[in-house]
Amino acid sequence: MAVVAWHDVRTRTIPNWWVAIGLVAGLGLAVANGTLIPSLGGFGVALAIGIVPFALRALGAGDVKASMVVGSFVGVAGILQVLLLTALASGAIAWLYWSIQRYQQNEIPSTIPVGLPLACATLGSTIGFWLPSVG
Repeated sequence: MAVVAWHDVRTRTIPNWWVAIGLVAGLGLAVANGTLIPSLGGFGVALAIGIVPFALRALGAGDVKASMVVGSFVGVAGILQVLLLTALASGAIAWLYWSIQRYQQNEIPSTIPVGLPLACATLGSTIGFWLPSVG
């Protein structure tokens, strides 16, 4: 996710081959651990949630595909937490970009690199930093 975030910030794109590597790793790990069904569930939930903003052109395809890869690693409950944190962080970044562009003309691209907040939310939720676990 760190490489995806770095590339997304620099180019505002997430290459398909990095998504493919992540998906193979996530599903391979799930098969090895015997958690394929929860992994596919996280993948599917990320797709179901991400398809609406993609259709509305609020997210790029790479952002949706990267969240699907994260879902294959963290499962259903994990992806819900990651996507909530990603949305909050993306909103904060969007507000910051809007504020800068509103008061100072510059060359900052108008698109938000969602890979960075996705990576931070993934890291935070997997180490249990952001929200306490339930149960």
